[in-house]
Amino acid sequence: MTANKDLTLKYLSEMLPRLFQELDNHCLQSVSNALVQVCIYPRILHSAKDALFTIHFFKLLCTLKVPNFNILYVLSAILKNIVPVMHCCSEAEAESLGIYFSELFALLNHWSKRVNWTKECAGNLAFCRKFQGDQCISFEDFTEKIVENFGKRFAI
Repeated sequence: MTANKDLTLKYLSEMLPRLFQELDNHCLQSVSNALVQVCIYPRILHSAKDALFTIHFFKLLCTLKVPNFNILYVLSAILKNIVPVMHCCSEAEAESLGIYFSELFALLNHWSKRVNWTKECAGNLAFCRKFQGDQCISFEDFTEKIVENFGKRFAI
């Protein structure tokens, strides 16, 4: 199993940058919305296992530092596209959404600790303010603006 996992991670670390490489500033928001609408949302609703898979894939994109993958855009797309439809879900779908958001909030909380932020997020281009920029958000901006806003907008 470990050999297969290693081969899969190697393949993804080579392939994912190519998939995101051709993005430009004009389509980044559209791609983030499409990623959420076409890939993330249907997979979350399918089952609890798929909801966990989806959050682990999200973490993997961050860990692999995939070029042009911007966490801030994706979090915005999640709020815009998934949160409003939570009220129309079946019980099973709501359970899967609950698992996904529990894991997502746990990840945001994990990154809200300075030691974790410094180790995993500081300088990661996935946390850039602008497309293909080199100015990443600070720990303070992440905790005070992103996480706090995400929680507030989620609760509305």
